[in-house]
Amino acid sequence: MSKKIYGGSAVIDGVMFSDGNKYSMAIRNMDGTIIEYQGQERKYLNYKWSKLPFIRGLISILDIFSFNDKTNKMFEHLIKSKTENKDISKFQYWSALLVSFIFVGILFYLIPKYISIFIHKYLFPYINIETINAIILIIVFVAYIYYNFKFIDSLKIIRNYHGAEHKVISCHESGLDVTVENAKQFKTIHPRCGTSFIGYVIFVKLLLFNFILSGQIVNFLILKLFALPIIFSLGYELFRLMNKYNVTILKPVKDFGLWMQSLTTAEPTEDQLEVAIVAFNGLKMLESN
Repeated sequence: MSKKIYGGSAVIDGVMFSDGNKYSMAIRNMDGTIIEYQGQERKYLNYKWSKLPFIRGLISILDIFSFNDKTNKMFEHLIKSKTENKDISKFQYWSALLVSFIFVGILFYLIPKYISIFIHKYLFPYINIETINAIILIIVFVAYIYYNFKFIDSLKIIRNYHGAEHKVISCHESGLDVTVENAKQFKTIHPRCGTSFIGYVIFVKLLLFNFILSGQIVNFLILKLFALPIIFSLGYELFRLMNKYNVTILKPVKDFGLWMQSLTTAEPTEDQLEVAIVAFNGLKMLESN
């Protein structure tokens, strides 16, 4: 069994793998060929301070956002081929990003907030409003994930590549040769998946605002914004803890995260597994050099 831990994610028509510094991506082009891209521009992840508890979680999350820009550059060739070689301007990119943040704020903050206020005021005044808010947030989040990955064609394909990524990682960690036939026998869920991490974030949010910061003060948006780094940091540490030890009290949170993966992953085809294996082999080759 391999001791080295690799991370990964599904991307548009492909898969990315990383060892924390180097990364390798592969995508299936429209003509059926596989486009590969490797790099090692994330050296800041090797600094000692970036691995300290309660800091490493924030660094990892910020890295995901910054890394998206690099993946966008990789997809430039593919995007151009799908849009008749029309370039996407920086204004269009940042405008789309701004609209996305506004949409996320409305969907995952304002809507749960006002639904929670209504339910707390008129239906269940004896239940803590933050408990109601957490329940509504879970419902909204699950519904959003279900709708997107069920009805949006491009995301339905990402489900398959997400499953392929997990199968390849599991195959490698089992000690078997990473081949299509070997990878096919593994499940599409993986305990270290970022989807599971969301469950721990919601759990910490519920715990923090219900029992530590209970009262009217938590209604201030500014406090909640300042609390976000704490929530993500604690959630990340619990996430790591549960991947090493089975803490009984956190098992429902872990099970919820694993169940969520059934919405974000699907059984991949052999062609999709091939793409994932090309990305993984590219990373191994980069490490050997």
